[in-house]
Amino acid sequence: MQNAGGYLDQKTRSPLSLGAAIAINGAMVAELLFASPDVVRDIPGIMRLTDPITVQPPPPDPITPPKAKTPQTPKSVTTASKAPPISEPLPNTISEQPYIQPTLPDLPGMGAGMTETVKPPRAPVLIGVRPDPRFADRMQPDYPPGLQRQGIEGMAEVRVLIGPDGRVRQIQMVSATEPAFFRATQQQALKYWRFQPATRDGVPIEGWRTMTVRFTLNDGR
Repeated sequence: MQNAGGYLDQKTRSPLSLGAAIAINGAMVAELLFASPDVVRDIPGIMRLTDPITVQPPPPDPITPPKAKTPQTPKSVTTASKAPPISEPLPNTISEQPYIQPTLPDLPGMGAGMTETVKPPRAPVLIGVRPDPRFADRMQPDYPPGLQRQGIEGMAEVRVLIGPDGRVRQIQMVSATEPAFFRATQQQALKYWRFQPATRDGVPIEGWRTMTVRFTLNDGR
């Protein structure tokens, strides 16, 4: 049935007519495929199956510069290694150079090859104790009365320590004929004896001196 415009409505088309149209179109396409190559060449937009297909390689990936690595402190690793034999020379060793004795420059006032002689220290100048002549009349002690009445003579040897001031600081008996002779000498020395003290390089110091006192009987004494 036709509508008012003279055409069939699309919803009322027959399925047979649609299938016939598809078959006719397929036959036409097949005929073109099996036609002569010249005919196919003239048809624009149709690719020849006999032509080689060139495949373009994909563009290379962009090269990214490597990132700078932060230097790390290497960890010390101790590895056991076998020491080479002593007889074999070690690689990269430093050869020992012979020792050369340095030459000292000549000092002023010294000839070449001469050495300065070191002088030993000077010994100090020592002067011993001496009796003071100003007190010579006081050196002889008084005669012990008992020994004098008995007419006994004798002597006393003593050792005295003289201080820097010239006075007797200590007296020791070395020998005596009678103890009374030593006692008389001791009393006289501690009170009246005077000496010139010992000196070291001119400086007064303590010093010892041995003195001998003789006791003799004189007429009128």
